[in-house]
Amino acid sequence: MKKFIILIFIAGLIAGGYSYSQNYYQKETTKITNTEFQDVSIRLKWLHQTQFAGLYTADQKGYYKDAGLNVSLYPFRYETPPIDEVSAGTIDFGITGADELLVARAEGKKLVALAVIYQENPVVAYTLKTSGLTEPKHFIGKKLGIENNVNVELVTRAMLADQNVDYDNDVTIIPIDYDATPLIQGEVDIATGYVINEPLQAEEAGYPVNIIHPYKYGVSLYADVIFTTEDTIKNNPELVEKFIQATLKGWDYAIDHQDEAVKYTLMYKDEENIALNYNHQKKLLEKSVPLIKPTKATKIGQMNYVKWVRTYELLRKYEIIDKDLDVTKAYTTDFIK
Repeated sequence: MKKFIILIFIAGLIAGGYSYSQNYYQKETTKITNTEFQDVSIRLKWLHQTQFAGLYTADQKGYYKDAGLNVSLYPFRYETPPIDEVSAGTIDFGITGADELLVARAEGKKLVALAVIYQENPVVAYTLKTSGLTEPKHFIGKKLGIENNVNVELVTRAMLADQNVDYDNDVTIIPIDYDATPLIQGEVDIATGYVINEPLQAEEAGYPVNIIHPYKYGVSLYADVIFTTEDTIKNNPELVEKFIQATLKGWDYAIDHQDEAVKYTLMYKDEENIALNYNHQKKLLEKSVPLIKPTKATKIGQMNYVKWVRTYELLRKYEIIDKDLDVTKAYTTDFIK
């Protein structure tokens, strides 16, 4: 009996030791697995919305995890724009306008565009449907609301110039905020904004609008570009490639599954963006797709020298940049091939 009891005791110790070793091994395995993921951060150029649906989709579908990345998506903050944070090295990647990136390069910031999301710029002018103002020539003598944004002013100037309308003399410029209120309340005759946002606000409030697209007047510029620093590209090219490829895969899926992408977007709702709602975000994405993929042959992310040079030439023409710049160093296609 004593031998039997001793055997049971020994068996219990062995079983307990095995159980402990298994639990310990599982914990260690989990720990090791978690450390395989590289932490990556990106600062968006605006608050969470379907303008960035491809990134949310890449995150929720596991494309980042499949690439070994643990990605943090941070919404825009006025006090720390993406260009400043990426330049300082506190954020790995950012999204900004192609023109803003070139201005930053001219200021000495070593930033490089990795992929373009919006092939056509979403900046537009818009008017109330009842106004009858439907083209740039109609702006003469009118009050034109301009949002405080380099991209908005640049695109609007170029569009008016194409139609021989003098931005500085033929219209009265009035600074406006990022919403449709000034147009609705009659403070301006024409407002500027992003076709994926402010005009939608007006129509949702019951005010149909006319949309004047700059690209129809020869102003075809890139908008949202994903960028990082020259040092990041040099020191960690594999990380850059993994992030870009997973992001573009997310965008491909989001465009083909828009309802699903909108649902993913709503998962990133926060206190700063309490107005986030399904219907508005679905319309925003629908308006975005023709700008992201203007043709069936368009590959998401693609970019070329001609458009970059065109943007640079406009920045020089309107003295937003006052020095020579090697545009080829401002972007690379190495990670989108």
